[in-house]
Amino acid sequence: MYHAAVTEQVFAADGVVRREDVAFELSVPGFEIGPGGVVAVVGSSGAGKSSLFTAWFGLGAGVRFEGERAWCGEPFPATGSEAHRALLRESVCIVPQDAHGAFDPLQRLAPQLERAVGRSRADRVRAAFVALGREPGLLRRFPHELSGGQLRSALLAVALAREAALTVADEPSVGLDGAAASRLGDELSRVASEAGALLIATHDLDFAGRLGATCWSIADGSLVRGRGDAVEWPRVDAAPAEGRSSAILELDGVAVELGGESVLESVDFRVASGESVAILGASGAGKSTLARVIAGRLSPAVGRVVRHCGLRDVQLVSQDAGGSLTPHRTVRELVSEAAAPGFALDDEADAVRLPRALLDRRPAELSGGERRRVALLRALAVRPKCLVLDEPTSDLDGGTAVDVVASILETRRRRPMTMIWITHDTGLAHAVANRVVTLGRRTS
Repeated sequence: MYHAAVTEQVFAADGVVRREDVAFELSVPGFEIGPGGVVAVVGSSGAGKSSLFTAWFGLGAGVRFEGERAWCGEPFPATGSEAHRALLRESVCIVPQDAHGAFDPLQRLAPQLERAVGRSRADRVRAAFVALGREPGLLRRFPHELSGGQLRSALLAVALAREAALTVADEPSVGLDGAAASRLGDELSRVASEAGALLIATHDLDFAGRLGATCWSIADGSLVRGRGDAVEWPRVDAAPAEGRSSAILELDGVAVELGGESVLESVDFRVASGESVAILGASGAGKSTLARVIAGRLSPAVGRVVRHCGLRDVQLVSQDAGGSLTPHRTVRELVSEAAAPGFALDDEADAVRLPRALLDRRPAELSGGERRRVALLRALAVRPKCLVLDEPTSDLDGGTAVDVVASILETRRRRPMTMIWITHDTGLAHAVANRVVTLGRRTS
């Protein structure tokens, strides 16, 4: 195996990362990762984690690395050269942050995964997918028929099947519930123990700890050793008084099928006007599907959905924030076209912690966390009566996630509305909701 020939550091870098489309510079002094090493890069949303990986491995236009890079003790190949392409093809496996955008929406998953690993490793990628706790039948579906967590598991199964000398994963635990994240941690630890180095960008410090990762953080424009601290979620106000609030939403016996298979069965759900409700469930349990049904994006095969308000009054902030934004339009254009009369865009951008300087950029020029805040801002611009938030903190670091949640709750205090939170984070659910529900049972 290739791993046996790796006797020096797998990857090392010393220099500066620059983005050409925005004012961005990141100092990278003396970084290296060796065989069997596990390194996590942590930092706030927009700090440059994804840009760092893009520059290091020559993955995109507009971002460049200036300085020295080495691979196994030799100079890193020039970007775009045949040696560079061979390195990415044979020795480095990249798992991008945007799981939805990584797949062709017009093809089922199985043939796409087979092309990614080669026919000889097709069985291995299916086995890795199952090892991550997923049903093999999911691979017969189209990408839009899977949850974000299921798609991410498919990408990670490719990485596990390839057994590359270096696996680079951008936010690998995003969209995964605790059990799925634990299985992933076990599988990635196995890869690292077999001498395949692992480099991840993450805001999930518990996940990094589970891997035993050496942490580097982005602070004040430099990559430095260390990790951030745990944060505490802000809490929601009291629920509306019992019996005084009418229902704004009712689901009666709702069932949904995707790809000929049942995703939701006999869901009964009632939300009172002004209530804040969290919906918990394992990755792939149907939480995102339920969110789309509530928002009118998907019609149930069986059952009844009653909204005691206009359909436009129910706004969904999708889990795939980037995919929900028109790529060729600026943030200002995207939000303004949806805004109700009197919506003060600049002030509301401040409220969701979105810098005003970003309003004239396009989605591709933003980080994953920034795109999520744009999607939230656009939903709030409609002035909805009910806001459905599908994994609203899944790709945000702890500090930014707390800021965003605090801004959402502050918006609710200024302009009362019903909120439905879709999440796998139990701590977040109990902090922001008056009532926490799972698919099929209710908890306190």
